[in-house]
Parts: sequence; structure tokens; C-alpha cells
Amino acid sequence: MQQQTVIDSDRVQKLITFSTRLYNNAVARANSLGIPFDEYIRHVVVDDLEENLPTVDVETNKLIGQSLKDLKEGRSIVIEPDDEKGLDRLAGLK
Repeated sequence: MQQQTVIDSDRVQKLITFSTRLYNNAVARANSLGIPFDEYIRHVVVDDLEENLPTVDVETNKLIGQSLKDLKEGRSIVIEPDDEKGLDRLAGLK
């Protein structure tokens, strides 16, 4: 299998070689799902590794942690979803 790697700050590109049969079967599967071949390959890898992949980035994780801390320490308000006036006030609309 030939491999070539191109790395920038957010992405890695790999050039890989498939047997003709494997490639044709993978393309046929991608087509049957209605997605491009490269998207199918990404999906297969993510599906295989998803238990080990973080679901949010570091900054979002910090914000979630702060929100949970605020909630625990009573720095929160409760607004029911059907309370349009309360939602408007929270969003600064009125």
C-alpha cells in the first residue's frame, strides 16, 4: 500500500492504494448510500473510532464545564420553553 501524507493545521491528506476489487466495491457501496467515495471512507473510519474521538473541542468542553459549575452553584434561571416573554428577555429581544 502506497502512502503519502500532507499535513496542515486542521487536516491530513493520505494517498492510499486499493486493489481494484476493493475500490470498486467501496465505490459501489458509497454510490448505494448516495455519498461521495471520500465521504464514505471518512464515515467508515469515524464509525470504527468514534468511541475514542472527542465529541467537542477543548474550548466547548471548557464552556460546558463552566455551565455545569454555574448550575451547581445556583447561577442559573429556569424559563419554560413556552414562556415567550421569558425567552425574549433572556435573548435581549424585549
